[in-house]
Amino acid sequence: MSTRYGTIGSLDGDDGDQDDLVSNCISILCRGVTTMCLLWLCSFVLIQIDVLYEDTPSLPLPILDLFLPMWLGSAVGLGSILFVLLYKIRRALFGGDVIWISRERRLFMRASGSRSSSAIEDNVQMYVDNDALPLLRNLLFFAIVLCVFSVNALLTQILFYLWLVRSIIGMWHAILPVLSLGLLLLIYFYSIHTLTLWTCGVFTCVYVSSILFALKCRDQLGTYDSSWTFVCVPLFFAQASFASHLMFLMWRAWKGTLVFSSSFTQIACLVLYLIALVLTLHAELLTCFASPTIANRNYGITTWTLGLLCFAISALVVLNAESIRLARSKGFVAPLPLTKVEEGWVVLSNENEVTSTAIGAVSLRGGSQTLYLASLGAS
Repeated sequence: MSTRYGTIGSLDGDDGDQDDLVSNCISILCRGVTTMCLLWLCSFVLIQIDVLYEDTPSLPLPILDLFLPMWLGSAVGLGSILFVLLYKIRRALFGGDVIWISRERRLFMRASGSRSSSAIEDNVQMYVDNDALPLLRNLLFFAIVLCVFSVNALLTQILFYLWLVRSIIGMWHAILPVLSLGLLLLIYFYSIHTLTLWTCGVFTCVYVSSILFALKCRDQLGTYDSSWTFVCVPLFFAQASFASHLMFLMWRAWKGTLVFSSSFTQIACLVLYLIALVLTLHAELLTCFASPTIANRNYGITTWTLGLLCFAISALVVLNAESIRLARSKGFVAPLPLTKVEEGWVVLSNENEVTSTAIGAVSLRGGSQTLYLASLGAS
């Protein structure tokens, strides 16, 4: 799960050296999306707790309280995206008060204590580094995609509430928006070479399993009949693919042909991913093959919830680290030299930095390993 292109990582320097308007936009988007996902997780945990204690009269929470964090998260995410899109990016592209300047000139003015240095310190967001223009253009399209995603996510959450809680609409009215959104996002990220075809197939398996799970929920009304094994088969394939990628990364690290850019953080994320895989797989096998008792059901729900939390925490850590890295590098404007060989494009240097979807930036020593890692798919 890696990028198809060889690019260097972040530039030297601390975060303060990259505080122009574009880097500030990335920071705002990252914080907004992270807050949105954390509030979604809060709703998910509250719903699972409500399911576990539905037979205890004093514990179940009001239905609106379960969905409110989710709706609030979508509103926060949408608000941050609209702020960046309508105020920050529009101001950089069309506003006359934004100053385009080289990064080196801006840092020199700050270090030299010139008359303009105080203005830079007071309002660094008035400045845009010249080398950030390609990233700014990509950020414009990405912010539009995120905006559409947030609106669709909020709409989907409301539709699921109307389906599962109020029974006002049917199942397909609730899942069609999120299904169409997922397919459009996969097509978009594949078209810009962020995801490979293999990774798109893995995400498609997750979507198919989600649809089957929704049908199984409707099975409680006696309108659809399927086994839990049939529901979980696509998810088993996705988990096996993800586990093989993690095992490949660990094997390369053990062989010395892979170097983590942030050892402690990335190893911790790897461990959390493995814990999440074990917990979710255990919950799925228990659901598929164990007797359907109340104790087994509650244990499966608890195990699945803990596994999803481990996965989400690790993914959010990687998201924040890669966002900082993207802001520092200004979209990786200094690519490594590539050469065309019979197998494809390879890096001329002995060490090539690529991005794993699971753990972020890693360095591979040798061109052949780069091609093999890229064949596994992803970001």
